[in-house]
Amino acid sequence: MGQQVFKSICECCGKEFESLVNPENKNRRKFCSKTCSAKVQHEKYRSKYGFEKGGKRPNYTGKCKNCGEEFTRFVPTANLKKALFCSNSCKSLYQWKDRKLTNEDKTKVCEYCGEDFIYCKGHKEQRFCSLKCANQLNSDLKQKNNRNLVCEQCGKKFVRNLTDKELAKGKGKYCSHKCYSDKYAWKQLYCEQCGSPLKRGHGDRFCSHKCSGLGRRLKDGHTTSRGYVIMTIDDGRRIAQHRYVMEQMLGRPLFAHEKVHHKDGVKTNNEPDNLEIWLNGHPGGQRLQDINKKDVVQLALKTMKLEQELETIKDLLNQRK
Repeated sequence: MGQQVFKSICECCGKEFESLVNPENKNRRKFCSKTCSAKVQHEKYRSKYGFEKGGKRPNYTGKCKNCGEEFTRFVPTANLKKALFCSNSCKSLYQWKDRKLTNEDKTKVCEYCGEDFIYCKGHKEQRFCSLKCANQLNSDLKQKNNRNLVCEQCGKKFVRNLTDKELAKGKGKYCSHKCYSDKYAWKQLYCEQCGSPLKRGHGDRFCSHKCSGLGRRLKDGHTTSRGYVIMTIDDGRRIAQHRYVMEQMLGRPLFAHEKVHHKDGVKTNNEPDNLEIWLNGHPGGQRLQDINKKDVVQLALKTMKLEQELETIKDLLNQRK
């Protein structure tokens, strides 16, 4: 059994055509061909916009409500009633004047020139009568905040517009971005021991563990972590100063089991009178007689002075008799 065929009439040309859709259905076929369908669409477009789709747009000629000059431009037929101005600038100026006329009693004083001006509704915070006054005030403030500064990198003098708060935050140290980048840019470093260039990210003093060990040795006159003074002798050997002084006193090198003791307990005092040799090490600290030796010497000196004073007194008494 075949499909049912319905007869319909074209809404454009009125020609009768066959269709598989019932004419009473909403989704029925309305036109006999694509040509009729395109004609109807073009007529709708022409009635809405005033010209055929794809054709040349007709221009509208009118008189501007603000400046009074005639203008010619394209205006859709649906917006012909709104075509009152030649441009958007004229439209905004007309609206601005209209607002001013309705707010004549609302006046303010310009903060720069001191003249009265009318401010519009919704612009109560307006401070200046025009943009010219506002820009002039900003330029004056900028000149007031000009600072004479010196670049920390190149030493060049320059002028920068900075407030007190910006100066307190540390701004204005460099005259340009180049000087700023040169200040904090990575610089080529060299080994303190052998002088070879160091790789970036591999330390900033020595190139290897060997150079680090040699470079970190204490120089002549420095003290070790234990408090002894280090020195270098003629043969290039590094030795503790107190052991070297003892070797010079004995006239021979010291053996490993021979230790040098500081009598007063001060390890940097390497005078010959303050040193003595011990065998197989010695305990820490000082002997009691060494600690009181200074006091004994001071008492002896005081007694000698007293004896001399007594003798002088006796001589004076004998002379008076």
